[in-house]
Amino acid sequence: MKKMNKGIIVFAVLAVAALFLAQPLVCAQASGKGNLTGFVYAKDKTTPVESAVVKLKNVSTGAIYESTKTDSTGAFSMIGLDRGMYVFGVTSPKGDFDSEELLGIAEGETAKLSVALNPMAEVDPKAEDAPQISGEKWVGKIISYDETTKTARVFMNNNLIKKDQDFHIKGDKDKYKSETDFWQKAKILQENGLDVKKAVAARYYTILLEKPAMPNDFLYIKKSKGLMLFLCPGGWAAVIAGTSILIVEIVDPPDDASAFKK
Repeated sequence: MKKMNKGIIVFAVLAVAALFLAQPLVCAQASGKGNLTGFVYAKDKTTPVESAVVKLKNVSTGAIYESTKTDSTGAFSMIGLDRGMYVFGVTSPKGDFDSEELLGIAEGETAKLSVALNPMAEVDPKAEDAPQISGEKWVGKIISYDETTKTARVFMNNNLIKKDQDFHIKGDKDKYKSETDFWQKAKILQENGLDVKKAVAARYYTILLEKPAMPNDFLYIKKSKGLMLFLCPGGWAAVIAGTSILIVEIVDPPDDASAFKK
């Protein structure tokens, strides 16, 4: 898979009725299945993107589905989807875009999704270039930092960070012109909007920071005697359209994500 430097903004659908008017095909509900309908827009969230295809992958079965091509209004539809949780991406004339967020499909219901395609500057998630710090081991790299929410999107290179654990955020002054340098506890550690107790290698997490940070800052923890490093394969979000990079914003997630895992 080629590396992508694109992202997706996901936002709530306000005009629900317009979805059904634009996509009458959804009425053909398959027994025991669910549907998906929505729109694809440009970065401004208002300009429709025509001839785009939304791709879903069922995280349990690995089955991949493709939507109809978007029309002049940016509308698309997918029918006959198995109940479950999905990751998704978009292939369009503007390029390939990936999301690492989860989308729930319920039996007998039509899920609604609107996305805005958001090209972004690429940040290499791997931290092999992290400066060596005596007595510390790098565990991940900051991909983006949101000043409003004070949260960082972090790619974890191994499984060593746990909730409430002390970690060090350190910038590379020479390579990335960053003066970041502080310690704190991982008070909030989330994956796909859900709290987790431990990070898993090769996935993206959201961490609440006590001080500002910059993309390309590195995360470290103190080395422990006998500490072993176990690397995991790449995350499953990368199989849709390219390498999963970043979610800028997500609104209106599934009400109860656990309900789809039964």
